[in-house]
Amino acid sequence: TPFISRVRSLYEDEGISSILVIGGAGDYFDVCDAVVMMDCYSPYDKTAEAKTIASQYASSMPSAAAMPPPPPGTSAETPFGQLGARYPLPTSLSADGGKVAARGL
Repeated sequence: TPFISRVRSLYEDEGISSILVIGGAGDYFDVCDAVVMMDCYSPYDKTAEAKTIASQYASSMPSAAAMPPPPPGTSAETPFGQLGARYPLPTSLSADGGKVAARGL
């Protein structure tokens, strides 16, 4: 199931917000709450413009009724199933003090 089809219920049912960084695609305009455009490292609120664009074009996403059934272990009421606690794994962090090379423009 495409993320765009579940992003709204992820917030409404589970209280989990999503921040997406997308360049040049308006696919999420009809399901977003805010749109921030970055221009020369300055943020601009473009939510109103995005909603206007979304209202002018039909969504290419199928309606909820046309979506396939939820995966096993989930239901229409809990499309994400049981969400477990999230925490970083100690093995994913490195404290060796190694340097990271920066890439310039």
